Amino acid sequence: MPTNYIFIDFENVQPKSIEKLIGQPFQVVVFVGAKQTKIPLGLAQTLQPLGVSAEYVQVSGIGPNALDFHIAHYLGQMVERDPKGYFHIISKDKGFDVLVEHLRAKKVRVLRSIDIGEIPMLKISNDLKSDEKYRAIIRNLKTRGNSKPRKDQTLRSTIVAMFQNSLSEAEVNHYVSKLKSDKFVSVIDGKLSWTRLPDIAIMSVAASKSPANV
Repeated sequence: MPTNYIFIDFENVQPKSIEKLIGQPFQVVVFVGAKQTKIPLGLAQTLQPLGVSAEYVQVSGIGPNALDFHIAHYLGQMVERDPKGYFHIISKDKGFDVLVEHLRAKKVRVLRSIDIGEIPMLKISNDLKSDEKYRAIIRNLKTRGNSKPRKDQTLRSTIVAMFQNSLSEAEVNHYVSKLKSDKFVSVIDGKLSWTRLPDIAIMSVAASKSPANV
């Protein structure tokens, strides 16, 4: 499973779901401002179990974009070191979106979220109902942009990894078949061709109005 790298803009946002990272394949870097000399005890206690998978970086300079530049620098270094990783910027600062768009155009799997709990992988629960799992799969695939699986086996492996190998082969077959029957993906010359995936909010509304839920 690819490593997920999380870059937290602690000067901009104090995430509330850090405990969800424990036991997960994440590398966490918390960026703090030059004037932020104290770390909340709760944050330190939550990150401690992550051991070497978590670190702090204090910005050395003072300026309106000093911390942003540090995150961009570390992100670039990590992308070069592990181009197959998943990268998450945790910040409310929409200024990062230009960088995210640029990197995604280069097929780097990167996403900005306002809280750790918004990371697609952490939203997935094995206790979800079948239709909720299906929407979670679509949400995850949609975040991949142009990096969606191009082979049937890769798609199956992706779905299996999302649920940490807890799905049966029959369940995986069901979700792959449903993606095809819903015409989100088709096979052309042995390769997968994707159409525009739907907005999850719209899917949820449609599901709530279906005969089975009325």
